[in-house]
Amino acid sequence: MSWQCMSLLVRRDGHLVALETCNVLLREGDAKLVETEDAKKVITLECDQTAVRDIVFDPMGEYVATASASGMARVFEINGTRVYEESLIEKTDVAT
Repeated sequence: MSWQCMSLLVRRDGHLVALETCNVLLREGDAKLVETEDAKKVITLECDQTAVRDIVFDPMGEYVATASASGMARVFEINGTRVYEESLIEKTDVAT
């Protein structure tokens, strides 16, 4: 498998790292939060099966947001609890 770290972001206080991984062959991936003082403490954020394209901390470092290739935006508390989800792709009905 060809896994790559696509984004790595350190929270302002330096105690938490958010990273986005992607399998370039399968076009899927996930997002993880890793504590810098104990790298064994990893929280995998529950996204969908498509690749996570972006990840960012809020200015206070209390939340992390992800955007995936499917067009879904999600917001998580830093404990991994999903608190918001919305599709960024407008759905339209196509007449047949």
